[in-house]
Amino acid sequence: TDQAGEAVALRQQAVRELQGATGPVRLRLADALEGLVEQPPAGQTGAESLAMLQQAAQIRLDESGPQDYLLPYTRERLAQRLDAAGYPDAALAQLEANTQAGRVMMERMPARAGEWVEALSLVLPLTQQAWFLHDHGNPAAALALAEQASGLLNAAARKEVGWLLQGSLRVQLWAHIDLGDADAVRRVLTELIAVRPVVGGGGTRLSREDALDQLAAAQLLRDSVLQQAAVTALAPRSAVGQCRPDDLCQARPRDERRMDWQERARAGQRAAARAAGLCGVAASQAPRA
Repeated sequence: TDQAGEAVALRQQAVRELQGATGPVRLRLADALEGLVEQPPAGQTGAESLAMLQQAAQIRLDESGPQDYLLPYTRERLAQRLDAAGYPDAALAQLEANTQAGRVMMERMPARAGEWVEALSLVLPLTQQAWFLHDHGNPAAALALAEQASGLLNAAARKEVGWLLQGSLRVQLWAHIDLGDADAVRRVLTELIAVRPVVGGGGTRLSREDALDQLAAAQLLRDSVLQQAAVTALAPRSAVGQCRPDDLCQARPRDERRMDWQERARAGQRAAARAAGLCGVAASQAPRA
């Protein structure tokens, strides 16, 4: 159905009818529970949504085992809710479970020369766990996981899925910025600049995120050339970003359903923009209502 209210009612009916079920049909119960979390009925509390996700994750694990292709996404959503509810250790445990499942999957796959697809099962959870650790004030641990992630990507993978390499390198960049390691910041920034054409389809123009990362790194390095390139890209009327003042200088509302654990990095981006004078410039040049 494309009617939201009817969809909610059907999922609620499925949950009622399948609670006592046994066997693989319980995976339909997991689907219904997760649907009610994403599209909750009126009056459903955060605690109830959290309990539904916990039940769905357990069902998937019981019925399909660690190789259930939907289980990592269920754990990710559960981790988001747990962290937002004030249970960071429990949230980290869910992300660690995804990482461990990725390690097991890689170990079971036969090694083939030149192949890299099997690495994806571990690169993604490693990078996500690294972002979590960075966001929770542990840059050294985040750095170790992010370096593992990028180390799994061979030359072929770096060409085919450059965005995965970019993700792990961004964690490394911000971890090194937090740790104040200027030499490492320059090395990782050089790698990020090199991967931009792969991610951008051959272009070298900075995206808004690229420019903000580069701006923060350039300020630590006191590199006026890199900083000016980033400032030019972030100008309010530039073709690159056309950034509004709130994009650069104001924190986004926190959404516990879409947490990516990059708030610490975004705070660093906003600080870099303020230090470069971009907030005032953007505000003065923004179109008036």
